[in-house]
This record gives sequence, structure tokens and C-alpha cells, in this order.
Amino acid sequence: MKFDLPKDILIQSIEHSNLAHTISSVDGDMELTYVNQAFLDETGYERDEVIGRNCRFLQGDGTSDETVQEIKRALAAFEPLDIEILNYKKDGTPFWNRLRMAPVYDENKKPVAFIGIQSDVTHIREAQRLEQERQKLEALGRMTGNISHEIKNALQPVKLMAEAMQDWKNLDEEKISRCVEILSENVQIADKITQDVLRFSRKSSTELEKIDVSDLKDDVVRFVQNLLHGQIEYTQHIEAPKGDTIFVNIRLNHLYQIIINLVNNALHAMEESGNLTLHWSYEEIDSGAASKMKVSKGTYLCIGVEDSGCGMDEKTMSSAFDPFYSTKPPGEGTGLGLSISYRIVKEWGGTLTVDSKINEGSIFKIFLPVSN
Repeated sequence: MKFDLPKDILIQSIEHSNLAHTISSVDGDMELTYVNQAFLDETGYERDEVIGRNCRFLQGDGTSDETVQEIKRALAAFEPLDIEILNYKKDGTPFWNRLRMAPVYDENKKPVAFIGIQSDVTHIREAQRLEQERQKLEALGRMTGNISHEIKNALQPVKLMAEAMQDWKNLDEEKISRCVEILSENVQIADKITQDVLRFSRKSSTELEKIDVSDLKDDVVRFVQNLLHGQIEYTQHIEAPKGDTIFVNIRLNHLYQIIINLVNNALHAMEESGNLTLHWSYEEIDSGAASKMKVSKGTYLCIGVEDSGCGMDEKTMSSAFDPFYSTKPPGEGTGLGLSISYRIVKEWGGTLTVDSKINEGSIFKIFLPVSN
């Protein structure tokens, strides 16, 4: 028997929900027309202080302009939205707010309001921050052996050339010039390795960096190779960019951490032995694909990490980016790595996808929007 839920029971269930609910008018300045008690408890405001105001009163100095613009874009297009934003309570306390909004339509399919569900995810963000630090230390430990080997390889010619030049009186001008050239090349190699480690180790700023994709490719390839060991066979498929110089707006430090997570997961799936392939390509995302991927249409740099491991079934893939979800045994994973990676890439205007089959391996793809 069909049962129609009475309106007053529905209203009471929303009012007493432990999740913050809001309703905003689509007219004017998207003013709040309703908030439930959980919203008031979470933000510290009274009802008469928020009704009739746009939710931007929750924003502050640390709120990302890019996130605000993404919210505005979704509202203007009457599109559903799922995003995390730094907000502030009435007393000034910052909190990370997971904001989910969707348009509400009348019987004529005309948008009349936006309903919002908000939840404080500050504790998840803190857990993610700690996990990032743990991953960074783990990666530095793994990289130490490879980096030490690379620096020794760079310093060996320096040592030989320095010894040769001690007898400079018996060297002609051409040989001296070649010695100096070899010294300079290998000092630059050692310096590059040192800069890579320092750049990865330092605390990342909140500002996005505009990075030349051509330079980024060399950094990423070298970085991935330094994360591997002798039991892993490494291959790569690199596509050259077409046309003018292109850039991505990212935080390089965070991209490294995303790659660390993907490589670590690949090694675990392969049980430390198998084939890892790095893919580097450029994809044109049209309107249809953009809608499915929840990104804007345009050109994207696609960085793929593919493994020959155990693979995943459909159920595991559907939960792969959920916080605290992990297929690893207790004590071997926090279940935060992929959720961190997904959130970061979404904040850059891109997305992270996975495709996998049981016993055939997996491929994770990072899509980053490019600009000229």
C-alpha cells in the first residue's frame, strides 16, 4: 500500500536531523528561507540572524576564491553541487564544511529553490593532513636509496674531472673545455635532485602554482622512477603536447603526494612485483563527458598510473574515493589516501578516475585542466 508522508512529519524529520539543512530562494541574492536546528548548532547563529541572508556570511579570509567561484557557477547553471569549503562560525572558529546542494523544481519544471545539506568534516580534514605527512615521510624513506645512487652517479664524473684537471698544464684547451662542460652538467644534475627533494619536503603554500607542463613531465617521470625498486618493471607512454606551451595550475607538492599514493596502491596491488606503467596524454573533454565527470569541458592533462595487480570489482571501485574506505588489512592503511587525492584534484578543477578488472590490474587517471 502506498503511503504519503504528511508534510508536517517531513518538516519535523528535517528539523531534528543531525545534518544541517538549508533552503535558499533562487530569486534575488539566493537568500536563506529556511535553516534547521542542526545548522544553527553547527554555526552558532540564531535563526533570525541568518534568514534572509546569503550563505556567504559563513565565508572568511581563508575561504578559497576558486571554491566560491565553483559554487557560483553551479548555482547559476542550476546544477547539483558537492564541494568542501572553509567556513567560519559566528565566534570566528573555522571549520571545513562539506556542502551538497541541488535545485528544487515546481510542477512546471521551473527552479524555485536550492536545498542544501551541510556537514562539518574538519575531523576528516585533520586526519587527511596527518595521513599526508605520514605518506611524505614514507616516500622520503623509500626515495633515499634511489636518490643516493643518483647523486653518486652525478658526483663520480665530477671527481674524475677534478682529478684530470689537476694536471691542467698537460691538457689542451679543448680537453679543459670538455672537463668544465662535464663538471657543469653533473653539478646541475646533483642540484636538480637536491631541489626535487627540498621542494617535496617543504610545507606547501595554499597558493596554486602555474607550471609549464613540459617541465612537469620530466619531474613526474623522475619522481615515479625514484619511488620504484628492482622488482617492478617500469614502462611509460608519453604523448607530446600539441601547439603552444601549456600550463596547469596546481600545487606541485600536493601532486607529488597524489602520485605517491597511486604508486603505493599499485605496489600493494601487485604485492611488490609486476609492471607499472606511467601514461601521459592530453584529452579533449566535451560537454557530455564533462557532465558525467563533473568538470568543465576543455583540454586536460591526463596522468595515468597503471598496474598489473589484482584489480577491483565494481563495488570496490564505487567506494574507492570514500574517506576511511580501505581494502588493506588493519594497520596497513588508513583509507584516506585516495579520498585526499580526489579532493585535491577536484579543488584544482579536475578529477580522479579509476578503471579496473579483477586479476587484470587497475589504472587511475588524474585529469588536470590546462591553460595557455
